[in-house]
Amino acid sequence: YNGNSGFFIDERDGKKYKWQKIGEQIWMAENLAHKVDTGCVAFNHRKHNAKKYGYLYSWEASKNVCPKGWHLPTKEEFRILNNTIADDSSRFSIRYAFDNFKSGNDLDFNSINSGYYENVDNKFYRYRLLRLLRKDYYWASTMTFGGPYGSPNDSVQFHRFAYLINYQRQVCVFATDDSYNLKDYYFAVRCVKD
Repeated sequence: YNGNSGFFIDERDGKKYKWQKIGEQIWMAENLAHKVDTGCVAFNHRKHNAKKYGYLYSWEASKNVCPKGWHLPTKEEFRILNNTIADDSSRFSIRYAFDNFKSGNDLDFNSINSGYYENVDNKFYRYRLLRLLRKDYYWASTMTFGGPYGSPNDSVQFHRFAYLINYQRQVCVFATDDSYNLKDYYFAVRCVKD
């Protein structure tokens, strides 16, 4: 992986993916689109959507779906990504951070609103409020105990996910959250290089 960007082939199915170096990390610059037997679905159950948005994966499927040499990012790796992109310019501009998450620039993370799937109700969602607010969801591998509202000593495990907030096409912030019931949700996967 020389240079700042390039392509690699997933040897499992021959799919070609773009990668991008951001700071010291190497990220996939598009959502994973590897079909597995269980735990993945294309948006609106339309297979052609997987070409643009990748598949949406269950928590169980997401843990082992990245290609060889890549892995599901941790909360810390998402934090580093956010800090690298937000701090990449002497301008320290929120607008600049947003631009860096879009395609067509030096830090081409290329986040897209691929939506998510709720398995229990068999419904697909895209978090958008008119054109003002958008959230792009990705699985993170980090599990926590106690969750956002529980005691740190709580024995309940919480699933961790990351989301990219895009407000009025200007403000762009990565954050992580957790919930105990995310086993019923399917999110996109972005892999990071080992």
